[in-house]
Amino acid sequence: MPRFPILLSLLLFTAELWAFDFEKLFMPGEVIAGHQKYELDCKHCHSRGRETSQRKLCLDCHEDTAADVNEKKGYHGIDPTASSAECKLCHTDHKGRKAQIIWLDKDRFDHANTDFELRGRHLETGCNKCHEDGKKYFEAPGKCVDCHKEDDVHKEKLGDKCETCHNEKGWSSDQFDHDKTDFKLKDSHREVACDLCHFEQKYKDTPKECISCHAIKDIHKQRFGEKCESCHKETKWDESKFKHDRDTNYKIKGAHI
Repeated sequence: MPRFPILLSLLLFTAELWAFDFEKLFMPGEVIAGHQKYELDCKHCHSRGRETSQRKLCLDCHEDTAADVNEKKGYHGIDPTASSAECKLCHTDHKGRKAQIIWLDKDRFDHANTDFELRGRHLETGCNKCHEDGKKYFEAPGKCVDCHKEDDVHKEKLGDKCETCHNEKGWSSDQFDHDKTDFKLKDSHREVACDLCHFEQKYKDTPKECISCHAIKDIHKQRFGEKCESCHKETKWDESKFKHDRDTNYKIKGAHI
Protein backbone atom coordinates (compact mmCIF):
# COMPACT_ATOMS: atom_id res chain seq x y z
CA MET A 1 0.00 0.00 0.00
CA PRO A 2 1.47 3.41 -0.96
CA ARG A 3 2.79 5.37 1.98
CA PHE A 4 1.94 8.83 0.60
CA PRO A 5 -1.86 8.75 1.27
CA ILE A 6 -1.23 7.42 4.76
CA LEU A 7 1.38 10.11 5.43
CA LEU A 8 -0.94 12.81 4.08
CA SER A 9 -3.75 11.63 6.30
CA LEU A 10 -1.48 11.68 9.33
CA LEU A 11 -0.32 15.19 8.46
CA LEU A 12 -3.89 16.44 8.06
CA PHE A 13 -4.95 14.80 11.31
CA THR A 14 -1.94 16.30 13.08
CA ALA A 15 -2.78 19.73 11.60
CA GLU A 16 -6.33 19.47 12.89
CA LEU A 17 -5.08 18.53 16.34
CA TRP A 18 -2.59 21.40 16.24
CA ALA A 19 -5.32 23.85 15.22
CA PHE A 20 -7.52 22.47 17.97
CA ASP A 21 -4.79 22.95 20.57
CA PHE A 22 -3.72 26.29 19.06
CA GLU A 23 -7.22 27.79 19.41
CA LYS A 24 -7.53 26.44 22.92
CA LEU A 25 -4.06 27.71 23.81
CA PHE A 26 -5.04 31.33 23.18
CA MET A 27 -8.57 31.03 24.57
CA PRO A 28 -8.76 33.20 27.74
CA GLY A 29 -10.92 30.66 29.53
CA GLU A 30 -13.86 28.32 29.21
CA VAL A 31 -17.11 29.81 27.92
CA ILE A 32 -20.39 29.54 29.80
CA ALA A 33 -22.41 26.33 29.57
CA GLY A 34 -24.87 27.90 27.13
CA HIS A 35 -22.06 28.64 24.65
CA GLN A 36 -20.14 25.41 25.18
CA LYS A 37 -20.98 23.90 21.78
CA TYR A 38 -19.34 26.91 20.08
CA GLU A 39 -16.24 26.95 22.25
CA LEU A 40 -13.84 25.78 19.54
CA ASP A 41 -15.66 27.51 16.71
CA CYS A 42 -14.25 30.97 17.41
CA LYS A 43 -15.57 32.55 14.23
CA HIS A 44 -19.08 31.92 15.49
CA CYS A 45 -18.64 34.71 18.02
CA HIS A 46 -15.49 36.52 16.82
CA SER A 47 -14.76 38.15 13.48
CA ARG A 48 -11.23 38.81 12.26
CA GLY A 49 -12.45 41.33 9.69
CA ARG A 50 -13.64 44.84 10.47
CA GLU A 51 -16.74 44.57 8.29
CA THR A 52 -18.56 42.44 10.90
CA SER A 53 -18.74 43.48 14.55
CA GLN A 54 -18.96 41.03 17.40
CA ARG A 55 -22.25 42.72 18.36
CA LYS A 56 -23.76 41.68 15.03
CA LEU A 57 -22.66 38.09 15.57
CA CYS A 58 -24.30 38.11 19.02
CA LEU A 59 -27.57 39.46 17.64
CA ASP A 60 -27.52 36.94 14.79
CA CYS A 61 -27.81 34.23 17.46
CA HIS A 62 -29.95 36.02 20.04
CA GLU A 63 -32.91 36.74 17.78
CA ASP A 64 -35.28 37.87 20.55
CA THR A 65 -32.85 40.58 21.62
CA ALA A 66 -32.21 41.58 18.00
CA ALA A 67 -35.95 41.98 17.44
CA ASP A 68 -36.18 44.27 20.49
CA VAL A 69 -33.29 46.40 19.23
CA ASN A 70 -34.77 46.71 15.73
CA GLU A 71 -38.27 47.48 17.01
CA LYS A 72 -37.01 49.76 19.82
CA LYS A 73 -38.83 47.85 22.52
CA GLY A 74 -37.81 45.98 25.65
CA TYR A 75 -34.74 46.91 27.68
CA HIS A 76 -32.24 46.29 24.87
CA GLY A 77 -34.28 48.41 22.46
CA ILE A 78 -35.16 51.30 24.79
CA ASP A 79 -32.18 51.82 27.07
CA PRO A 80 -29.78 54.18 25.21
CA THR A 81 -26.67 52.25 26.28
CA ALA A 82 -27.96 48.72 25.75
CA SER A 83 -29.38 49.58 22.33
CA SER A 84 -26.02 50.67 20.93
CA ALA A 85 -23.15 49.30 23.05
CA GLU A 86 -21.12 46.18 22.32
CA CYS A 87 -22.71 43.17 24.04
CA LYS A 88 -19.43 42.16 25.67
CA LEU A 89 -19.41 45.30 27.81
CA CYS A 90 -22.15 43.72 29.95
CA HIS A 91 -21.94 40.06 28.99
CA THR A 92 -18.26 39.10 29.11
CA ASP A 93 -17.73 35.40 28.39
CA HIS A 94 -14.82 32.98 28.89
CA LYS A 95 -15.30 33.07 32.66
CA GLY A 96 -16.09 29.39 33.07
CA ARG A 97 -19.09 27.10 32.65
CA LYS A 98 -20.99 28.40 35.68
CA ALA A 99 -20.08 32.06 35.30
CA GLN A 100 -22.77 34.69 35.73
CA ILE A 101 -22.61 36.99 32.70
CA ILE A 102 -25.99 38.64 33.15
CA TRP A 103 -25.78 41.23 35.90
CA LEU A 104 -28.64 43.32 37.19
CA ASP A 105 -28.53 45.81 40.04
CA LYS A 106 -32.16 45.61 41.13
CA ASP A 107 -31.82 48.62 43.42
CA ARG A 108 -30.56 50.90 40.66
CA PHE A 109 -32.29 49.45 37.61
CA ASP A 110 -34.52 52.00 35.85
CA HIS A 111 -37.72 50.20 34.87
CA ALA A 112 -38.66 53.18 32.69
CA ASN A 113 -36.20 51.77 30.13
CA THR A 114 -38.52 48.81 29.52
CA ASP A 115 -41.97 48.25 28.03
CA PHE A 116 -43.44 48.34 31.55
CA GLU A 117 -42.75 51.51 33.49
CA LEU A 118 -43.50 51.13 37.20
CA ARG A 119 -46.15 53.50 38.57
CA GLY A 120 -48.29 53.76 41.68
CA ARG A 121 -48.55 50.57 43.73
CA HIS A 122 -46.23 48.76 41.33
CA LEU A 123 -43.35 50.80 42.75
CA GLU A 124 -43.89 48.98 46.05
CA THR A 125 -44.08 45.50 44.50
CA GLY A 126 -41.12 43.16 44.96
CA CYS A 127 -39.26 42.11 41.79
CA ASN A 128 -39.94 38.41 42.42
CA LYS A 129 -43.70 39.03 42.27
CA CYS A 130 -43.43 39.51 38.50
CA HIS A 131 -40.05 37.97 37.69
CA GLU A 132 -40.16 34.29 38.62
CA ASP A 133 -37.02 32.34 39.47
CA GLY A 134 -35.66 30.39 36.53
CA LYS A 135 -37.22 32.68 33.93
CA LYS A 136 -35.61 35.48 31.97
CA TYR A 137 -36.51 38.99 32.98
CA PHE A 138 -38.14 39.82 29.65
CA GLU A 139 -40.47 36.85 30.05
CA ALA A 140 -42.34 38.61 32.85
CA PRO A 141 -46.06 39.06 32.12
CA GLY A 142 -47.15 42.47 30.87
CA LYS A 143 -50.94 42.36 31.15
CA CYS A 144 -52.90 43.16 34.31
CA VAL A 145 -54.85 39.92 34.09
CA ASP A 146 -51.62 37.90 34.16
CA CYS A 147 -51.05 38.90 37.79
CA HIS A 148 -54.53 39.92 38.92
CA LYS A 149 -56.57 37.02 37.60
CA GLU A 150 -57.37 35.85 41.12
CA ASP A 151 -58.55 39.38 41.98
CA ASP A 152 -60.99 39.44 39.07
CA VAL A 153 -64.38 39.53 40.75
CA HIS A 154 -65.93 39.69 37.29
CA LYS A 155 -64.75 36.13 36.52
CA GLU A 156 -63.41 37.22 33.10
CA LYS A 157 -66.88 38.35 32.02
CA LEU A 158 -65.52 41.81 31.19
CA GLY A 159 -62.54 40.59 29.20
CA ASP A 160 -58.87 41.19 30.00
CA LYS A 161 -58.63 44.98 29.58
CA CYS A 162 -58.46 45.62 33.33
CA GLU A 163 -56.84 49.02 32.77
CA THR A 164 -60.15 50.26 31.36
CA CYS A 165 -61.49 50.51 34.92
CA HIS A 166 -58.48 49.98 37.19
CA ASN A 167 -55.16 51.76 37.51
CA GLU A 168 -51.87 51.48 39.37
CA LYS A 169 -53.06 53.64 42.26
CA GLY A 170 -55.15 50.75 43.57
CA TRP A 171 -57.08 47.74 42.39
CA SER A 172 -60.33 48.58 44.20
CA SER A 173 -63.46 49.85 42.46
CA ASP A 174 -62.91 53.24 44.10
CA GLN A 175 -60.48 54.05 41.30
CA PHE A 176 -63.08 53.53 38.58
CA ASP A 177 -64.20 56.74 36.85
CA HIS A 178 -67.91 56.27 36.18
CA ASP A 179 -67.98 59.54 34.23
CA LYS A 180 -66.16 57.76 31.41
CA THR A 181 -69.23 55.61 30.84
CA ASP A 182 -72.54 56.56 29.24
CA PHE A 183 -74.10 56.91 32.71
CA LYS A 184 -72.40 59.67 34.68
CA LEU A 185 -72.99 59.58 38.40
CA LYS A 186 -74.50 62.77 39.80
CA ASP A 187 -75.62 63.93 43.21
CA SER A 188 -77.17 61.08 45.27
CA HIS A 189 -76.06 58.44 42.75
CA ARG A 190 -72.46 59.06 43.83
CA GLU A 191 -73.32 57.71 47.28
CA VAL A 192 -74.95 54.50 46.04
CA ALA A 193 -73.03 51.24 46.53
CA CYS A 194 -71.96 49.62 43.27
CA ASP A 195 -73.73 46.33 43.91
CA LEU A 196 -77.13 48.03 44.25
CA CYS A 197 -77.08 48.69 40.52
CA HIS A 198 -74.63 45.98 39.48
CA PHE A 199 -76.20 42.98 41.15
CA GLU A 200 -73.91 39.93 41.44
CA GLN A 201 -71.05 41.85 39.80
CA LYS A 202 -72.88 42.23 36.49
CA TYR A 203 -71.70 45.33 34.68
CA LYS A 204 -72.81 44.79 31.12
CA ASP A 205 -76.30 45.87 30.02
CA THR A 206 -77.02 47.59 33.34
CA PRO A 207 -80.39 49.38 32.98
CA LYS A 208 -80.20 53.16 32.95
CA GLU A 209 -83.88 54.05 33.35
CA CYS A 210 -85.02 55.36 36.76
CA ILE A 211 -87.89 52.89 36.92
CA SER A 212 -85.43 49.99 36.76
CA CYS A 213 -84.13 50.79 40.25
CA HIS A 214 -86.89 52.96 41.70
CA ALA A 215 -89.97 50.92 40.82
CA ILE A 216 -90.12 49.79 44.44
CA LYS A 217 -90.50 53.44 45.47
CA ASP A 218 -93.09 54.31 42.85
CA ILE A 219 -95.98 55.41 45.05
CA HIS A 220 -97.94 56.16 41.87
CA LYS A 221 -98.07 52.45 41.00
CA GLN A 222 -96.95 53.29 37.43
CA ARG A 223 -100.08 55.41 36.81
CA PHE A 224 -97.82 58.21 35.58
CA GLY A 225 -95.72 56.01 33.32
CA GLU A 226 -92.02 55.33 33.56
CA LYS A 227 -90.58 58.83 33.02
CA CYS A 228 -89.68 59.35 36.68
CA GLU A 229 -87.24 62.13 35.73
CA SER A 230 -90.20 64.30 34.76
CA CYS A 231 -90.87 64.98 38.43
CA HIS A 232 -87.93 63.55 40.38
CA LYS A 233 -84.30 64.58 40.37
CA GLU A 234 -80.97 63.03 41.33
CA THR A 235 -80.30 65.32 44.28
CA LYS A 236 -83.01 63.60 46.31
CA TRP A 237 -85.72 61.17 45.19
CA ASP A 238 -88.34 62.47 47.61
CA GLU A 239 -87.93 66.08 46.50
CA SER A 240 -90.15 66.51 43.50
CA LYS A 241 -89.46 69.17 40.90
CA PHE A 242 -93.10 69.00 39.92
CA LYS A 243 -94.88 72.37 40.22
CA HIS A 244 -98.66 72.14 40.24
CA ASP A 245 -99.14 75.72 39.18
CA ARG A 246 -96.62 75.42 36.38
CA ASP A 247 -97.11 71.88 35.15
CA THR A 248 -100.92 71.64 35.23
CA ASN A 249 -103.95 73.69 34.39
CA TYR A 250 -105.12 73.66 38.00
CA LYS A 251 -103.50 76.17 40.31
CA ILE A 252 -103.59 75.19 43.95
CA LYS A 253 -104.96 77.86 46.26
CA GLY A 254 -106.04 78.26 49.82
CA ALA A 255 -106.66 75.11 51.77
CA HIS A 256 -105.71 73.04 48.73
CA ILE A 257 -102.10 74.06 49.26
